[in-house]
Amino acid sequence: MSLFKTTRKLLGLGFGIILAIAAYLSYQNREIFNPAVDAYWAFSNKTESPQRYEASVTGEVIKVLDGNWFHLKIPEGFVYAVRITGMEAPGIAITMDPSNPPLGNLCRTNLTELLLKKEVAVNVLEMNDLRYGQGFVYLNNTNVAQLVVGEGMARLNRQEILGLDFEEKYRLAQAERYALEQGLGVYQEGLEIDWTTIADPPEATTESEE
Repeated sequence: MSLFKTTRKLLGLGFGIILAIAAYLSYQNREIFNPAVDAYWAFSNKTESPQRYEASVTGEVIKVLDGNWFHLKIPEGFVYAVRITGMEAPGIAITMDPSNPPLGNLCRTNLTELLLKKEVAVNVLEMNDLRYGQGFVYLNNTNVAQLVVGEGMARLNRQEILGLDFEEKYRLAQAERYALEQGLGVYQEGLEIDWTTIADPPEATTESEE
């Protein structure tokens, strides 16, 4: 066998070993590709037209009802019940562990600490005559769903965020990724949640409460 053929075989063998090692290391450290996966999802999943809103309002959060709903009082004095779009927190009765407070209560406490007596902006998607509605909520220009999902106090509803721009969708996906990898709150392994309990607001009133 000629020296050239031997060298070529050795180079081929070495290249194959390098590829195998690279593949193994990539698999062992596959989480490094997660940002690219989330970016691809945010870029490729979108609505045909930009997100449209009925209105944009600002006001003070005067009461938090659960991990999803709160009462918003606008400067004109009207009070609205708002569901935060883009996320879903478990109902009040959801229990995480017999030795711990119910997870639903923890979600409400978390949202209370985050929003109560704070001024927020709401891009309203819909609002009925009883002043119940939903929309994207922002605290200091940050999507509240991003903050809550990142702490595991709600799961991300990806279908509801498809109309947002790429950067915002990417940040929301990254928040979900972090909570999932850390096993936080609703993302902890083995936890079963009946998500049908979040369908309706927990209270049927929008009277002002100071």
